[in-house]
Amino acid sequence: FNQSTEPAFLKMFHGLGKYNKSDHVFEMNRNRRIFLRSLHEPDSIEGMTNVEGIWADELGKCNLKAWTNIEGRSAFKRCPIFGTTTPYALNWLWKDIYKPWKQGKRDDVEFVQFPSIENPHFPKAEYERQERLLDPRVFAMKYKGQFERMAGLVYPDFDDVLNYEDPFAPNPRDYFLCAGIDFGFTN
Repeated sequence: FNQSTEPAFLKMFHGLGKYNKSDHVFEMNRNRRIFLRSLHEPDSIEGMTNVEGIWADELGKCNLKAWTNIEGRSAFKRCPIFGTTTPYALNWLWKDIYKPWKQGKRDDVEFVQFPSIENPHFPKAEYERQERLLDPRVFAMKYKGQFERMAGLVYPDFDDVLNYEDPFAPNPRDYFLCAGIDFGFTN
């Protein structure tokens, strides 16, 4: 926040109002206020009312509670929410919003995806260098704006639909149960 969003915001809004750094509130001309908040603590936006618009930068890094609170702040005035992000993982953003939108089940959202190279200022040579160096999934997320499974998974082909079975209580006489457990490095 302090290294990217805040400085960029202040540069863009220079001369349009006054910034209270301790409260992270930008007082605009005509008594309008812009609250700059980090959602590392999802409840940092609770209590805000009469919200006219929300910009959530790096939305894919926010957790589901933060998203729930964002929607709660927009609810009273049904204000627009503008989210910008790199698709970091197949998380709640992919499962609850992107995937249903792609399937035509969410007409209340719109996704715009584009590769970094469409930015005329992005160096083509660096784009091509990263494409050669990175795992294709990581490259697709970071430089093409596409949702992908994380690289380095133990079971990269596991599918939450194809590899799912409704819970059942097996009769121990009918089944031999066997499990494999990978506790991970820290356990």
